[in-house]
Amino acid sequence: MAETKSNTDKVKQEKLPSSIQQVYWNRRAAFAGNKAVVEVLTHYVGNNSKVNIKVTDGSGKTIKKVEKKIFSNHLGQEIEIPSDTGEQLIAEVELPKHGLKMKSKPLSIFPPVKVSNVKWDKDTVNRGEILKLTADVKNFPIGADATILIFEHDADGAHELVTKFPAIVNNNKIEVKWEFEFKGDVKDIPRHTDTEKGYQPPKFFFRVFLLDVFEDSGFVEFKDFIRIELKDTDGNPIPNEKYKIHLPDGSTREGKLDEQATAIEEDIPAGESVVIFPDRI
Repeated sequence: MAETKSNTDKVKQEKLPSSIQQVYWNRRAAFAGNKAVVEVLTHYVGNNSKVNIKVTDGSGKTIKKVEKKIFSNHLGQEIEIPSDTGEQLIAEVELPKHGLKMKSKPLSIFPPVKVSNVKWDKDTVNRGEILKLTADVKNFPIGADATILIFEHDADGAHELVTKFPAIVNNNKIEVKWEFEFKGDVKDIPRHTDTEKGYQPPKFFFRVFLLDVFEDSGFVEFKDFIRIELKDTDGNPIPNEKYKIHLPDGSTREGKLDEQATAIEEDIPAGESVVIFPDRI
């Protein structure tokens, strides 16, 4: 802290000494191929003063040079970490006008985390069905957090988060199970005649999130079922009746009710279906 002494009845000018208070990384460790931020804090350094930042690896090799200007005694500079960086990076900050220099403590660098083969075990799914989600992981540090996020796909990119939960990496692999549940109303799914794009089935994907790295799976498509029952005006079953279903994607299915006047059609496109009984038209 700068200190000065003077009589109270006199005007005295003092030049306060400039200094670099801290140079540090915004995290203690990072992955090669990602980014980290160098933070610079100063005292009594004028706005627009030039700041030179040099980033070197453990061998002293220069990785990056940046020239910036500082404002309000603070500068934060994002640094891209090359994918072939060694075990650490050091930031050296210089204020040439003020003749000041300071180095940061080392930033530990881990090999880049890689995620691959992110996939469902099925292409389609029904209500209440158990899905297996798997992914291969490389260079994932022990004790770090992994997260699974499941989204309902939106063609315009406004994907809706369905759920998220932690995952454990064992032997460079993630494997979890999830019970599918469609929480929406199938009546809200546009039929093939409702939009220019035609029928768009509900599709879901999951994201494996490992620290700063993530990778998305392909899609699993939701398939639904319909239960058909026919009764007369008195509530009596009408068995063995032929039916025809107009499905939301524009396709049709035909069948016949059983002796209990019921039928179940499975693995149909999710959405609102229309059932007619041809012999009763």
